[in-house]
Amino acid sequence: MGMHVSDCSLSTEAEPPYLRLPSVPELNPYLIAYLFGFPSGETRNVLVDMQVFSAGGSVRLTATGNPTGVTVGFTSFPIAVPISLTTTADGFASVFVQRNGQTGFDWHSVDVF
Repeated sequence: MGMHVSDCSLSTEAEPPYLRLPSVPELNPYLIAYLFGFPSGETRNVLVDMQVFSAGGSVRLTATGNPTGVTVGFTSFPIAVPISLTTTADGFASVFVQRNGQTGFDWHSVDVF
């Protein structure tokens, strides 16, 4: 797995530490989790553990081979968001997480099944 993250901070006060993507209007935070080494053309279910901590918008998750994606609004606690993906011919997939509006979110993990 690899990641690319823009405009975020690492929150180390929790155990384990997590990524916080803030609701600051000057920033445009997003996160991409890259998944490697899977068979080609395989459909997998993914659980993204996250929390949307401000009510000013929502967070959209999209994945390789899944044009519809999932939108998540404010949550008062961390949740596991399911999304499906289909790997490419090279066995690659990704999950893209980006805010809509003035909201912030915490990224905890991604589990592939």
